[in-house]
Amino acid sequence: MTSSVVGCFVCAQAYKDRGNVSICLTDFGQGILKALSSVSKYSYLTNSIDAIELAVQEGVSSRVGRLAGLGLTHIHRFLKVNDGEIHIISGDGWVHWNYKNGNGVTVKRKKLEIAFDGTIVNIIARADGEGLSFIASENPEEQIF
Repeated sequence: MTSSVVGCFVCAQAYKDRGNVSICLTDFGQGILKALSSVSKYSYLTNSIDAIELAVQEGVSSRVGRLAGLGLTHIHRFLKVNDGEIHIISGDGWVHWNYKNGNGVTVKRKKLEIAFDGTIVNIIARADGEGLSFIASENPEEQIF
């Protein structure tokens, strides 16, 4: 997520009848495109959709540090093994990854008519407890997600 003077808002809703939970994170920062393109190695970025798709790759971050660029990557891994989906809106871009179809991932992209200056991440994940899988780190006593 990008920096924000206002901060970040988090909302969650469990849907027992559907067996899933929806978690939405919203910030009112500069957006993914502006944050990434301010880093010299990502200065080539010119549109929000490309920036969103790059931001979910491991190690990609506008921050420097040991754990920078892992958050969205871990979320994608978790959703992939648990038939989830994620929507990301940032600037004038919207990208939706759907892992629910059982045949890999379906990705949809859309350029929005009105830009949102921050970033919205909406995650829909299984919460039925039946076969729910977690991602472990190399340390067997530590779960990543």
